[in-house]
Amino acid sequence: MKIKKKFPHFLVMCVLFSTLIFQLVSYPKAETDTITIGPWIFEDNAFADDATDLSGTNIITVGGSVDCEIITPANFEACLDIALTGYSPDTFLVNVGTDSDTPSNWFQLDFTDLKPINNFGGDIVFFECHFEETSYEFAARPEGGVFTDFIPIPPAEFQETDAVCNDPTTVWGVALDLSDFGIPAGTTVDAIQFKVLDPAPLDPDVYAEGEPSILGDADKLFMPAVFAPDELADRQAIEEFVADDQRGAGRGVLQAQRPFRVRHALALLLAQRRAHLDEHDA
Repeated sequence: MKIKKKFPHFLVMCVLFSTLIFQLVSYPKAETDTITIGPWIFEDNAFADDATDLSGTNIITVGGSVDCEIITPANFEACLDIALTGYSPDTFLVNVGTDSDTPSNWFQLDFTDLKPINNFGGDIVFFECHFEETSYEFAARPEGGVFTDFIPIPPAEFQETDAVCNDPTTVWGVALDLSDFGIPAGTTVDAIQFKVLDPAPLDPDVYAEGEPSILGDADKLFMPAVFAPDELADRQAIEEFVADDQRGAGRGVLQAQRPFRVRHALALLLAQRRAHLDEHDA
């Protein structure tokens, strides 16, 4: 006699969701040198590698570097890189947008070794030495493509960190989601442009003033294995997720310890229904 027993899919989904949450909070850290700034964790080579002044002015003032107290055409490029590239929260451009300090106000930062990818959430984090409330605008370039339109970021979106740039002034950061620039998910980005926004464009006595410092690729350095590419074949995955007559439904799911993708797991559940794997002989 054949009896059909419906596999409790809602239970599978509940256990699957619980497993996802568990892996999110308990996944092992990657074995690599890391840098923590506020809530963000970076690989040590995750910061912009090259800086360019696009304004054509080529006049900057650098804070925090004794080697750049006097800037000449001979050391301009090197000092611009000191201010804006690598992990250097204690060096920054001074008063970007003002005639007296840094009239240049259009910069490009390029990534060459570790390039950001548009995943979920914030992908790139921009940091400034936070002397005052400052608005910026940013554009991003997909690798092999052209720059997007600029989008403004108000000062309210910046978050204070415990990194110090000019004691007691601290570094503040803002995470940029590449999706906000209209960049498709999974797209690699190799450069960012930014400007400091003038708070009063119609007032000639009021200038944009910003102290940009560093730009880091925050591309989910410690992504839980649940989101990493897995190498489970469909048959293997089904064997781990589908309970057999000896083990029972719930136990079969709870014993799945190998990494998997959420979309993969959902596909497996669909495959179960199609293949009638939720029917057992009694």
